[in-house]
Amino acid sequence: MTEASTDTPCAAPVAATPDLNTAAALDALAVRRDVVALVRRQPMRPVAGHGTPVFPATYAADKNDKSSEPGGRYCISPVGIDGTRNVCVIDSVQSQAGRIEATLQQAPYRTLTREVGVSVPTNGGGTTRIDMLAAGHRVFDAVFRYSTLVPQVVAASRAYTSGDARLMAELAPLALICGAWDSRGEKLQIPRAFSAEITAHDVSVLSRGAVYKVPVRASEIEGLEDAGSAEGLESALSFGLGGVIATRIERRAVLSLATLRRNARAVRGANTPDDVLRYLWALALVVSTMPVEPDLRSGCLLVPDGAATLVLVRDDGTEEAVTLDAAAVLAYAQAAAQAFGIAGLAPLHGTFDAKLVKGATDAKAEGKKTGKAGGRTAKSTGAKADAASDAAPAEDTP
Repeated sequence: MTEASTDTPCAAPVAATPDLNTAAALDALAVRRDVVALVRRQPMRPVAGHGTPVFPATYAADKNDKSSEPGGRYCISPVGIDGTRNVCVIDSVQSQAGRIEATLQQAPYRTLTREVGVSVPTNGGGTTRIDMLAAGHRVFDAVFRYSTLVPQVVAASRAYTSGDARLMAELAPLALICGAWDSRGEKLQIPRAFSAEITAHDVSVLSRGAVYKVPVRASEIEGLEDAGSAEGLESALSFGLGGVIATRIERRAVLSLATLRRNARAVRGANTPDDVLRYLWALALVVSTMPVEPDLRSGCLLVPDGAATLVLVRDDGTEEAVTLDAAAVLAYAQAAAQAFGIAGLAPLHGTFDAKLVKGATDAKAEGKKTGKAGGRTAKSTGAKADAASDAAPAEDTP
């Protein structure tokens, strides 16, 4: 589900703030408690021009929804009192985060974060390496939870829960910027401080059909009279979604300073940011200003449609128009990473351990057996069992 309105913010930006493209100005902004967010809006259009189709992301349909097109559906939400307007997700928050993390693995951004990864043994005696920036669930992804890096992940999680974000910032800073949830281990939820999404407004959905005509049918080939379309020797028809035509397309990025300060465990009332907050703030600014990947998928090549707007939003709802130079932000982030000590952190490489997966699976199965056995005596011992369960300490490994 996306935004509930297609309207732009009603608060009009006031006079532009002084130049932010200096380290001193950015440091000061990091601790300004009256500033809650930076919001960037970039109008976009299909590369072929306005009024041409663009293909949004498709999502699995509810198997009980008979109205869904085969092969998936677009995420389109009606808005407005009469529901005649709509918003369509072109690229989701999660997808945009993944694209950003892929960019962070490349120069000149790679040196801004510590190199952390896991080697996973594959069939045939090979291995594949998964970088922290490539794992869908970031530090809490299964490839890390079932690896030799479990002690580091648990230590960072528990330190963060106790009010110290340094270990987590060293290990997985994007978890503190784009959010993460340890749904199986420590049950830690880190809120998202930065989000970006591309949406299309007031869309009309198109359909498309295709015909594949074979040069010669299987039934016409000697010895293949019983072959069919599964072998590609029979003509076939297809019909499905054909993209959308949108009235307006926009990429909206929100960097919540309020959330980032909480995630950094920043001291309230400080006049300058400590090295943890400065590092995360600088990295979040890089994420906010880096070039956007225009080629999202087949049939979805988007380009800017005019200048982007960037506003600083205060806690009273007023806004300031600001400008940030990507090169100045990168230089600020490089200095912040150096001061934080990223260059002095050795690369951290772990190995995936399939035995941990088997152990977790066995423990889960044993838990189900215990639950069933306990259910037979629930009337007499249920309350005691619940109390014992609530008091049980969390384990270090999944």
